[in-house]
Amino acid sequence: MLVRDLPKPAAVFDAIGSGRDPVRTALRTVAHAEEQRITAELPDRRSVSAPQAAPDADRGGGSKKRRIAKMFKENDHHELERMRAVHIDEIAAWGGWSYAPKHRDGHSDPQGRNLRTYARGAETIKATRKGDAWVWTNNKTGASGSVIDLWLSDNPGSTLGDARKAFREIMGSGTPTPVPTGVPHQGHRQQDHTEARRRWEEAPYIEDRRTYAEDRGVSKATLHRFRDDVRCGVFGGIYFAHRNPETGDIVGFEQRWEKDGQKNTARFAKGGVKTVSVLGHPKTATRMVVFEGGLDALALAELESREDTIYVSTGGGFGPKTEATLLKLAEGRQVLSGFDNDLAGEALHRQLTGLLPGATRLAPPAHVEGSTTPCKDWLDVLNASKTAPALAMVAPLPQNIGQDDSESGLPVEASHAQTSVSEPEAPYGQAPLTPHMNAPKTPEV
Repeated sequence: MLVRDLPKPAAVFDAIGSGRDPVRTALRTVAHAEEQRITAELPDRRSVSAPQAAPDADRGGGSKKRRIAKMFKENDHHELERMRAVHIDEIAAWGGWSYAPKHRDGHSDPQGRNLRTYARGAETIKATRKGDAWVWTNNKTGASGSVIDLWLSDNPGSTLGDARKAFREIMGSGTPTPVPTGVPHQGHRQQDHTEARRRWEEAPYIEDRRTYAEDRGVSKATLHRFRDDVRCGVFGGIYFAHRNPETGDIVGFEQRWEKDGQKNTARFAKGGVKTVSVLGHPKTATRMVVFEGGLDALALAELESREDTIYVSTGGGFGPKTEATLLKLAEGRQVLSGFDNDLAGEALHRQLTGLLPGATRLAPPAHVEGSTTPCKDWLDVLNASKTAPALAMVAPLPQNIGQDDSESGLPVEASHAQTSVSEPEAPYGQAPLTPHMNAPKTPEV
């Protein structure tokens, strides 16, 4: 008789019943003894050794799978299709090209839906939309191709593998998503951001733990101020919400973190839709400052302590949804660009003024008086201001970034400052720095 054919102990005890007469008591005693005997004969799983691999087993299975995965990753033709579908604005901005809708070599498409012209110094490129992709031609060199070719031409010596890595960062994906054989390309369908929204909803609130933003110098009070639009990310990182401009629903998020000394390369949530991240209250704000990333937006917000401003991050380049959202947010507001004080920042500023001609430059200062640390972005300025013994003025930027002192930009105001400095506005000036104020107390949560 097999063990599975034996009656279950519970059934035996139910048959004996619960009476206290001598017969039932004796039967229960015998049943207990028999149960213990049967159980003792069964093997104890805790003492069974782990099964050994067969002598002919593939002991290199793990490394082999990794090699195959890498080969697939580097040769995924579906990823190339997605790369070609990236908007040319994103790639042009990386290469220092600026959108020039009114260029003399322009065309009859002022909205730039299917034809766009970009300028960089004496060179221009004309781009034409072909389905989901853009093709371009350089008027000086005669070079042409897809957006992948544009990136390669702007990065001499780079390989297609280098281009894949750069495009994964732009597309917000660290690795390509395999497409099963026989399934048609889904490029024409509405992008599903459900997974990105779920990750945002499951992320801890900003007061629950320390984040990468604090490691970079942003105060906890500033994070609390914008707690509805920032969350704690993986590896101690930070997320910046991108919302649908019509409904306010989360459709994606920027992500910044650092692990083992390596900063993340995929700066946007996989599967998310990139619009813009807005820190502040659009219903009451009369001023908008545009940045490339959320950390710089937090830094200037902490330096200024203004309630009349929204600090907007594009999360990288200017895609169609980003442009549409910026146009909507700019209505009735003063617009400034807080991009880095380098050539890439200037290229982004020119791209912004191509979209919003009234935008003026609010470049971060090259350095803060009292500090020897050079500054490239507003996060650098925030950290330098904390170490400087006294802040009164900043050195002018190089001539190729900002203009002379007579055209300095809008001053950065602080709500707790005893005095304020006013200077005339100018498109390419820089902002004199107000002394860094103590951050407000953290509100109760």
